[in-house]
Amino acid sequence: MNNFRQKASAIIVAIAIVSLVSIISVGLMIRNQQQISLTNAVKVSVQSEQYQKELLKEVIRKLQDDVVNNKDKAILDNLPININLEHLKRGYQANAYIIDAQAYFNINNLSDTTWSKSFTQLQQLINPSLSKEDAEAVTEKIASMINTQDSIIRQYFLLPSQLLQKKIISESEFYLLEPLIVALPNNTPVNINSVNPIVLASLGDGMTLDDAKKIITPHKTYQSIQSFLQNEAVQSANISQDQLTVNSCYFMVKGLISYHKQRRIFTALLYRPSADTNAQGLIVVDVLWVQGG
Repeated sequence: MNNFRQKASAIIVAIAIVSLVSIISVGLMIRNQQQISLTNAVKVSVQSEQYQKELLKEVIRKLQDDVVNNKDKAILDNLPININLEHLKRGYQANAYIIDAQAYFNINNLSDTTWSKSFTQLQQLINPSLSKEDAEAVTEKIASMINTQDSIIRQYFLLPSQLLQKKIISESEFYLLEPLIVALPNNTPVNINSVNPIVLASLGDGMTLDDAKKIITPHKTYQSIQSFLQNEAVQSANISQDQLTVNSCYFMVKGLISYHKQRRIFTALLYRPSADTNAQGLIVVDVLWVQGG
């Protein structure tokens, strides 16, 4: 009996040891896998950041070349521009596209009361059930946040999403408005060569969306504001020349770097103030901010 018990105890101890070794082994394997995953994630993050920088460099080069190629003509950017990086490491894709940030309604323009009517009309165009009084109330609320007595603490909007964060408009109204607005650091006219028809219609008195679509066609490029103002529909709508431009200074970049199932999305705002060159003879293009990535 004692021998049986001793053998049974030995077997139990052996099983316990084997189980413990197995648990330790499994634990080490899981830990090694986690470490490998973490290391790979860091490598992908570092590589993606490098590709993001390369995409932005290519964007800047495109905007610089556009000015050089047009020389003394009006700077009419052929936007949107798609950019794809080549010769990437296996499994990676990196692409971005440049869009004209002045194709949208700049909510910071509401620091100037001449834009108030247009923004009120824009709200009603995308939401016909919204009363004029309610639309004007939203417009006034935004304007009052921007316009303060102290210019030092003036609260310009950095992103359109702040309208939602500050509960200025409802979530449903924001998602209707979001595709048509932008927040740029200065008052900016709308570029008639890239403007959304709804934004254009909001600038005029009694201009319908159909009227705006007839004025803006993919094959029509305006070299000057004067040629645009010759359109009868534009004249009837009494659109102010000060609200229009054919040359933009602000550009938005939407970028995506992917590696298998991992995705790195970023948005950037760029500023190209003029066709003037710096001391090195290059057109100045500044990256104002980068979000995401």
